[in-house]
Amino acid sequence: GIIPRPAADNLFQVLASSANNGLGIGLWLCRYILEKNSAQIMYEAIEPDISRFTLKIPLYQSTKRS
Repeated sequence: GIIPRPAADNLFQVLASSANNGLGIGLWLCRYILEKNSAQIMYEAIEPDISRFTLKIPLYQSTKRS
């Protein structure tokens, strides 16, 4: 389902949760790990009942330094 707008604005913030249980670090941790590896996670409300999370992960990242 759709994530309410106030919650969606803070979706990737640490300790921000609208759930009754949990720590509120899950999506923040996902984003942190992805960004440390040159990747991205995004949230988008598509229709009134449809949400989409998109991951952009690089196929190759050179570790050589010149």
